[in-house]
Amino acid sequence: MPFSVVMIAEPDADVSAADARAYLADFVEWVVEFLGEVADESGYGGELAALFVTDQIAYLPAALTALIEDGILVRAASAVREMPVQAVVDHGLYGVQAKWKFSNVNHWLGNFIQTPGAKLFKRLLDSIDALLESILDGVPGGGAIIELKELTGNSLDIEDE
Repeated sequence: MPFSVVMIAEPDADVSAADARAYLADFVEWVVEFLGEVADESGYGGELAALFVTDQIAYLPAALTALIEDGILVRAASAVREMPVQAVVDHGLYGVQAKWKFSNVNHWLGNFIQTPGAKLFKRLLDSIDALLESILDGVPGGGAIIELKELTGNSLDIEDE
């Protein structure tokens, strides 16, 4: 099955802090779906297998399953939907700032889908990280999702530059 990830829905540049919470929660869910697709395509014979150290990425599917079965994703997304509006404002997660952050992820996702490679995947993970950490800072379960994303990046098979 080829690697296929749908672009994330970008909020309008004038989205309010209160309304941005839905986009932020959807993004958290999207990250877990993205990691699931990476897990599916990074195993032997998968489209992304060449990008990863096999012994390291092999843990991703089971770790992701545990995260979902333990209810961490549902609780984290729910907590994001109920974030205090001031937290959304304090982290710059609404309006044009949110639009820019979401469009950055979509930009690198599009580039990676066109030309899969470790460097573009790393850039994509970095753009996800910038937004994800702002969203999940202090949200119960957020750290577990961030760690899975970071460990996925640490499993890339890249040479020292």
